[in-house]
Amino acid sequence: MEKVRENSWRLWLFIFAILGINTAILSTFWAFKLIAPHMLDWGELEVLNAVYWWKRGFIPPYSSLDQIPAFANHYGPIYEGICAILPSFVHPYFTGRILSLLATLSILFTVALWVFYKTKNWSYSLLAVMLLLTAKPLFTFGIVHRVDALAVGFSAIGFALVLLTRHWLKVGLGVALMALGFHTKLTAVAAPIACIIALWREERRKALLVGGSWLLMAAVGLGILQIISDGNYLRHASLGNEPSEWLKPFDMITRPLTSSPFWVALAFYSWRITNACKSYAFKPELSYLAAALFIAGITATNPGSSWNYLLDFYVALAMLTGRLIWLAIQKDTARNAVVSLLIAHALFAVLHTGYFNAKDIAKVQTYHREFLDAKAKLGDIFANSHRIAILGSGSAVDVALSYGLPNYIDLPSKMRRYAEELAINALRKGQLDLVVIAKEKLEVITREKIGRIKVKCLIQLDG
Repeated sequence: MEKVRENSWRLWLFIFAILGINTAILSTFWAFKLIAPHMLDWGELEVLNAVYWWKRGFIPPYSSLDQIPAFANHYGPIYEGICAILPSFVHPYFTGRILSLLATLSILFTVALWVFYKTKNWSYSLLAVMLLLTAKPLFTFGIVHRVDALAVGFSAIGFALVLLTRHWLKVGLGVALMALGFHTKLTAVAAPIACIIALWREERRKALLVGGSWLLMAAVGLGILQIISDGNYLRHASLGNEPSEWLKPFDMITRPLTSSPFWVALAFYSWRITNACKSYAFKPELSYLAAALFIAGITATNPGSSWNYLLDFYVALAMLTGRLIWLAIQKDTARNAVVSLLIAHALFAVLHTGYFNAKDIAKVQTYHREFLDAKAKLGDIFANSHRIAILGSGSAVDVALSYGLPNYIDLPSKMRRYAEELAINALRKGQLDLVVIAKEKLEVITREKIGRIKVKCLIQLDG
C-alpha cells in the first residue's frame, strides 16, 4: 500500500512539473509580447486607435462614418475607456496589455476559488488553473491589447458571485459585473445565460431577478450609448459582426477536439464515471460550458471570429474539470485512467503551447523588422503632420500610433473604395494634412493648395 501511495505521489508530482513547464514557457512568451513596441495583431490597432480618439475628447469613440473622423470601433467602451484614463508608458500598447494580463489573472483566480469552494482542496484549484493556462484562447489573447480578457474576466467573476453567494449585495455586484462584460464586448452573454439555466429549477425567483436585472442593465446601457453616440454604437457593432461565413460554426465548436483532445477526453471520462450527468450539483458548470459553446457557434459566422470566441468555453471547462477530477480520484478503479489522461494532456500541452507561441513570436519578429522599416521611411512625414488618414497598411497605422497620431479614416476593408473617396475629399477641403494609401507601394498624398492634391512620394516597404 505504501508503495502504491509513493508511486501515486510521484505521478502527481510529474503532472504538476510538466504543467509547470507549460506555465513557464507561456510566461516567457507573454513577457516577450508584453514589451513588443508595436501591434501583435490587427485588433490591437483598432482598439488603440479608439483609445486615442477617446483621449482627444471623442467620448464615446463611435464616429458617424460619413464624415471624418471615420473609424470603425466594434467593441464596447469599457476597456477603451479604462485604457484612456490610465497613463501610457513604455510604449503605446503596454498599459492595455497590462490591463489584459490583470484580467487574465482575475479569470485564473476566479477558477481557483470556484474549484476550492466546491472541493475544499487547493491542489485541485491549482490543477484547474494550470489546465486553463494550456488553452489556446488564453495563451493567445490573455496578453494582447484587446477587449477579450477583460470581458470574460467581468463575466466569470459575475457568474461566480451570483452562483456562490446568497447575499443580495454580492449577487447584485455579480449581475453588474456581467453587464460590464457585455458592454466590454457585446458577445459576452454566456455567463448570464448560464446563471439563469443553473438557477431555474431550484431558485426560479432568483433566476428571474438575475436575468431581469442583467437585461435591464444591458438595455439601459445600450440605450444610453446609442443616444450619446448619435445612434452610431450599434452601427459600429454591426460592422464587425455581420454574418458571412456560415460553415465557421462547425469549425469553431470542434476546435477543442483538435487543440486539447486529451483534456476533452479527460473531462468526458470523468463525467461518465462520476455520474455527473445525473447530478444537479454540476449544473452551473455544464450550463456555462453549453452556453459558451452555443454563443461561440452562433457568433462564429463573423469573418473575424477566432480562438478568442472560445475563451468562455475553456473557463467553464476548467471549472468543471477541476471538480470532476477531484471526484474521479476518489474512485480507485478510475484513478489510473484519470492520471494517464492528465499526463497525456500535460505532455501534449507543452508541445502545443511551445509550437504555437513560437510561431507567434516568429511572426512578431518578422513584423518588428517591417515596423522599423516603416518607421524609418514614414517617421519624418508623420512627425510633421497631425491629421492623417492611412488606408490598407497596418504597419503605417502602427507607426502613426507610435507618434500618438490617431487614424482619421479606419474602416473595414469592404468599405475601401468609400474610404478612399472620403479621404481624398477631406484632403481637398483641408480637413487632413495627408493621406497614405497602400497599393503596390505606399502613396503619400498631400494637399498643396485649395482644390489640388499631389502624390508627394511613393514608398516601398519591406514585407
